[in-house]
Amino acid sequence: MSASGRILLLEDDPDDARLIEDLLQADQLSSSIVCVQSRAEFVAALRDDDFDLILSDHSLPSFDGLSALSVALSIRPDLPFIFVSGTIGEEVAIDALKLGATDYVLKSRLSRLVPAVRRALREASDRASRQKAEDALRRREKELRDVVEAIPAIAFTTQPDGSSVWINRQWEEFSGLSLEDTSRSGWQCAIHPDDLVENAAKWRHSMTSGEPFENEARHRSAGGEYRWFLVRAVPLRDEQGKILNWYGVLTDITERKRAEEHLRVQHIVAHILAEAATIEEATPRILRAMGECLGWDVGALWRVDRLAGALRCVELWHGPSMEVPEFARASREAAFGPGLGLPGRVWSSLEAEYVPDVVPDENCPRASVAEREDLHAALAFPILLGGAALGVIEFFSREIRRPDQELLKVLATIGSQIGQFIERERAQADLRKSEQNYRMLFESIDEGFCTIEVLFDGNEKPVDYRFLQISPSFERQTGIKDAVGRRMREIAPLHEEHWFEIYGRIALTGEPMRFENEARQLGRRYDVYAFRIGDPGRRRVGILFSDITERKRAEETLRETQMELAHVSRVTTLGQMTASIAHEVAQPLAAALINANTGLRWLGSDPPDVEGAKKALGRIVQNTGLARDILDRIRALVRKSPPRQDRFDLTDAVLDVIALSRSAAQKHGVSLRTELAPDLPAVGGDRVQVQQVMLNLILNAVEAMSGLDDGAREVLVSTKTDASGQVGVVVRDTGPGLEPQAAARVFEAFYTTKPEGLGMGLSICRSIIEAHGGQLWGSPNEPRGAVFQFTLPPERDETLPAEHADRPSVA
Repeated sequence: MSASGRILLLEDDPDDARLIEDLLQADQLSSSIVCVQSRAEFVAALRDDDFDLILSDHSLPSFDGLSALSVALSIRPDLPFIFVSGTIGEEVAIDALKLGATDYVLKSRLSRLVPAVRRALREASDRASRQKAEDALRRREKELRDVVEAIPAIAFTTQPDGSSVWINRQWEEFSGLSLEDTSRSGWQCAIHPDDLVENAAKWRHSMTSGEPFENEARHRSAGGEYRWFLVRAVPLRDEQGKILNWYGVLTDITERKRAEEHLRVQHIVAHILAEAATIEEATPRILRAMGECLGWDVGALWRVDRLAGALRCVELWHGPSMEVPEFARASREAAFGPGLGLPGRVWSSLEAEYVPDVVPDENCPRASVAEREDLHAALAFPILLGGAALGVIEFFSREIRRPDQELLKVLATIGSQIGQFIERERAQADLRKSEQNYRMLFESIDEGFCTIEVLFDGNEKPVDYRFLQISPSFERQTGIKDAVGRRMREIAPLHEEHWFEIYGRIALTGEPMRFENEARQLGRRYDVYAFRIGDPGRRRVGILFSDITERKRAEETLRETQMELAHVSRVTTLGQMTASIAHEVAQPLAAALINANTGLRWLGSDPPDVEGAKKALGRIVQNTGLARDILDRIRALVRKSPPRQDRFDLTDAVLDVIALSRSAAQKHGVSLRTELAPDLPAVGGDRVQVQQVMLNLILNAVEAMSGLDDGAREVLVSTKTDASGQVGVVVRDTGPGLEPQAAARVFEAFYTTKPEGLGMGLSICRSIIEAHGGQLWGSPNEPRGAVFQFTLPPERDETLPAEHADRPSVA
């Protein structure tokens, strides 16, 4: 047991659990800690997992420490048990120690925890070592009892020179050799050739020195299988010390040797996989190590060829004293599908398989080759990952061997280890590729990127930041050279405070932000996305940004151009309406003239009609006011001024446009009607620009019907609020409508259906509405005509009084 181990912690307070874990891991006393809070979790962990130590609180909501100790003693009495509690008293602690607890530590004195845990682990290790020694002693005692009781053991007696005198029946049953056979050819004829030299040398030494003989060697059975035996022999001497006979026992230790081999091969394979970088590097070493450790003569790795749907041999190993050229060539040239041959069967079944002798195996395409090169026993196991075989490893021996089911289980584990290594290798390769791709992306992106450390003062106010990492495009985007390691205030002392405030807030809260802002000292404006990186305590922020200075200048130029175009469009529209406007102004002026003449006559009568003259003067005021209103509307449309952001009544705006459009409609014989919704919410924006859109849509509708010879000519202007709360204006006409091709392109710049048109009106209208956060679109009107409508967002959901609800339609 190492100085650290797996620890089961029974603790219901997460803070205490985290503190204990930090203390132990700081002293490297824990490879892992499993924390549980209830009796059920505690019992399940003890039964299902393996731990080296238990730490337990004494007072728990539904479970107490003494009960936990009782459970632990019943399930894992060998585990050290330490109470870590803030409530356990001295008497309870003494009772716990009497019941079997190892130690107790008060939470108020956690400095004792590390020494207590270290001592408990050490004592547990000592107990395990003693237990292991005692187990070994018991095994030896059992072996001796087996010899004495002859169940089952091979016992023999030899003369002082080593020639056989007696051997029991177990030897003949095992080897097939009688006493006469053994005496004639020597009992060492059954020893494996690889063990014979060492065994003979030790036997000669014992014969010469009289010292007891002991050796481990493989002996061949009557069926040709070699099994491991521990051979011990001691001399029987007379009173003068002369050796009379040697008495010995052969104890079968095959299972023990196999278990040792199994553990050793698992350790070796794990070590190889830990050192290797790729499966290609690990495979030759694995085949050699497994073959030598398990006593097999030939090994091969088969990998799945997904395209061919077959297994192919990609690596082959054989022992140094082996030459199997024909078998190696046949293996490298073979391709086994599922179920074909030993590799194919293992691939298909996903289970390890042991064949005592492949020569008589009808499903073994290489059987004849194996027979010619004296290969018999074989085993194979799959390399598994997630229920699928990535490949198969097989081994061959020149011996005929009995199946070893325990070995197959070990090989299945090794196959899974190799499969996990391959998957880990793939994952690492994918990770390297991903990192390479991200690095290429990082180095090639046009946007700038940097990582900063935000610096705070003693009051947690962000006052500066330091550049930690920058992208290749950073200098081009900022104009700053050699930024890494430098502070922003050092680079740009007049850098605006809002930059520090934003990055400080992100570092503290972890909430990412996207924003645009200006850096005047750098002479640039940026579009920025900033986010926290790593541990909050490190206060680092990643910044992805673009220099949008030129874009903003272009946008401003575009806005100015659009304003100019909108102004030109308004003036052009009004120019087209000159006759209508003149008619609108002439009507109230003519009425004023008539009323003036009437007033003069009333004043000149005898006696003067003063009351009549007053009424005439009142009508003159009303007539000239109407003319003034018309001129004010025209002046507002013609005036060239920057866009405004005002809250206004859309219904009033519609009525003003209707008043300007009425004469043009009458000129073309068009009926102009309105359906204005009551309680319409106010909207925000530039009233003049929105009225320009209305005027354009109404005049387009009027002009569309100017050439009609039959049918009603009608334009209906209505307002509404849709389901989403948007405020809308709808202009319907009964004209010829839009051709499908024209409907698709009518909002494109410079596209027009009018011979004298420039194709800018609807394009400008759409840009105006979209700039106000709305939408403008067209559609057919049933049964004929076209519908153009736009929506605008309401201003703070405020509704104007329904003062226009009772206004009549304007015709």
